[in-house]
Amino acid sequence: MVEKTVASTSINQVAAGIKRAVEFGILKAGMRALDWGGGRFDTGIAYLASNGIECRIVDPYARSFEENQDAIAWALTKEELPDVVFLNNVLCVILDVEERRKTIFAAWSYVRNGGTLVISNYAGDGTGVVKGFQNNKPSLAYLEEIMSVLGGGFTMTRKAGILFFRKVK
Repeated sequence: MVEKTVASTSINQVAAGIKRAVEFGILKAGMRALDWGGGRFDTGIAYLASNGIECRIVDPYARSFEENQDAIAWALTKEELPDVVFLNNVLCVILDVEERRKTIFAAWSYVRNGGTLVISNYAGDGTGVVKGFQNNKPSLAYLEEIMSVLGGGFTMTRKAGILFFRKVK
């Protein structure tokens, strides 16, 4: 099995979930976002900033403890939690079900009431067969798992293969 490392899972590009959240009007200028598992590059943050959106990254594998603590403190310093929390290309590289569940729960806990959790995954070859560190499953393959973690109190939509979970006030 290929070892899962930051170098093998962190890609220097704007994730599809970030692009689509802006394109679909889920994130607008003046809003805030938290990119959970956003990797070591700030490409997504720069893209969002160019659209007037503040964003921080939390990633226990690609960021230092201090960087993660600063991002979490930032998320908690305003009157409300972030408008959007991203899980882009995160679930597909977590092979352990319990670790995925904890990650989903953690990300959801930072979504404000009325805010949105955006989940997108690189589906690889789409077979669902684990190859190296990659699950090769589309976002929809995780739906039952995600919904069991979130419980209730949300509405879900799917556009362009990306899942959007809006937390009901």
